[in-house]
Amino acid sequence: MVSSPALPQQIPFISRKNHANPKIQKLNQSTAETTVSWTSRITLLSRNGRLAEAVKEFSGMRLAGVEPNHITFIALLSGCGDFASGSEALGDLLHGYACKLGLDRNHVMVGTAILGMYSKRGRFRKARLVFDYMEDKNSVTWNTMIDGYMRSGQVDEAVKLFDEMPDRDLISWTAMINGFVKKGFHEEALAWFREMQVSGVEPDYVAIIAALAACTNLGALSFGLWVHRYVVSQDFKNNVRVSNSLIDLYCRCGCVEFARQVFDKMEKRTVVSWNSVIVGFAANGHAHESLVYFRKMQEDGTNGNNTELAERLMKHLSELKVKSHSNYVILSNMYAADGKWEGASKMRRKMKGLGLRKQPGFSSIEIDDRKHVFMAGDSAHVETAYIREIETYGGEGIRCIGPMKTTELRGLSKVVGKKSWVVKVAL
Repeated sequence: MVSSPALPQQIPFISRKNHANPKIQKLNQSTAETTVSWTSRITLLSRNGRLAEAVKEFSGMRLAGVEPNHITFIALLSGCGDFASGSEALGDLLHGYACKLGLDRNHVMVGTAILGMYSKRGRFRKARLVFDYMEDKNSVTWNTMIDGYMRSGQVDEAVKLFDEMPDRDLISWTAMINGFVKKGFHEEALAWFREMQVSGVEPDYVAIIAALAACTNLGALSFGLWVHRYVVSQDFKNNVRVSNSLIDLYCRCGCVEFARQVFDKMEKRTVVSWNSVIVGFAANGHAHESLVYFRKMQEDGTNGNNTELAERLMKHLSELKVKSHSNYVILSNMYAADGKWEGASKMRRKMKGLGLRKQPGFSSIEIDDRKHVFMAGDSAHVETAYIREIETYGGEGIRCIGPMKTTELRGLSKVVGKKSWVVKVAL
């Protein structure tokens, strides 16, 4: 059986434990516990963006004579990278301290944290020096450097480093594909997506979303359909972000029915889902469908940004020259729901400028298979007198039936003969 490399260093301590000085043992244990407690506080502060307090804690740790460990360095270096304001000098000092202890070269996690910090700050020359100086590198080290190059637009350097990488994993490929999409190289992104699959690496939802974004920007519907089939076959269909990307793709390509199918099959929807399908319908000339889905969103209880949505819909309706009073009334109500009264007034003025008037509400009644329509306040119907009598005498005979808001009146033969009245209220 092969022993752990650390085992020989532990054996003497274990074999001589009866001869060891109890005071020294207690001191070593106390020091280790103190390092952990100081580091825990520093890590918590760094993760919460309280870098100045974390540095103050670190200073107190050193003044107390407690040595930091690799986790202490990683926490502070990550804080310098994530919350960069005023932390450049601190990062340099931490790097120097890590060099003094040999952690920058011999501890892969600390070395990776240092180059990650420089990469996030845009100091790629220093990041590359740290990368080249490290004796041990893992996949995270390589991916951090590649991602830094791609985010900064140094595509050639990223490709060169990717080709030198001994073992490329999913994160490596995804960093390249995402980088191409963000820099507008959509054709290259799809080419790399295909090459990733040929190499035997299966994409995750992040890579799929990047590929769909490239398809959307290129209008590459056929490739997008292929990705959609892959999504269904690999059981990504319940991933909300993937579904949102598919809706966006189909709407941008003019395939609103495909977008509707994806949306209607979603088990869970977000505000982005609703906004995508609503604006997608409007952008493709389906103003009525757009507003139907907006009503559904309200019924669903989803709280979207009504003002932003109204403005995007208004843009599309204006481009399509849609002249329907109901569209503008709903848009006005969307502004009012957010308390944007100026926006609501703007919609009313727009209606007036287009010569549109809000139509009064109406009710329809079926009598012996004939439909009768009544406007609000209407008294022109030939059987108005009977209707008034129903209101007076028939109150107890009215009962609501189901969610269709339908009222059936029975037993009113003394008022309207043997007829059976069915009242349907249009909402």
